[in-house]
Amino acid sequence: MTIRFRAVDVHIENTEAHALLGLSSGGTEPEHHVIMMRALSDAPGVVDALTGDAYFEYRDEHHGGYGCVSRALLKPNLLQLTCDKRRCPALPDSDFEVELADAVAARFEEIAGALEALIDGPRVVIERP
Repeated sequence: MTIRFRAVDVHIENTEAHALLGLSSGGTEPEHHVIMMRALSDAPGVVDALTGDAYFEYRDEHHGGYGCVSRALLKPNLLQLTCDKRRCPALPDSDFEVELADAVAARFEEIAGALEALIDGPRVVIERP
């Protein structure tokens, strides 16, 4: 079963030190959210695990881990994520479809840049409008 939700809120950070992408269904305690983050430098005090594969989380820290996302496909109004359940067995499913509300989709290039910083190489496919 694919987990589907509509993202109405987005948070993006893409600096020399780290990349972060968060999408949620909105509100102070959203029913659905995904967060991906990765340290991009070996700054003092950064945990070694953070500079490897991106951390992925669905809903809370109990449903996540490092190296979960095996593929990301970004389209103008949709983000599809495929996760590796062997690496992240606590995830409720391996497939996520996040519909991007208009206000979120308007930040397409920022989302694309964050995904490219978070996930290495051919595991990210960007279909630009």
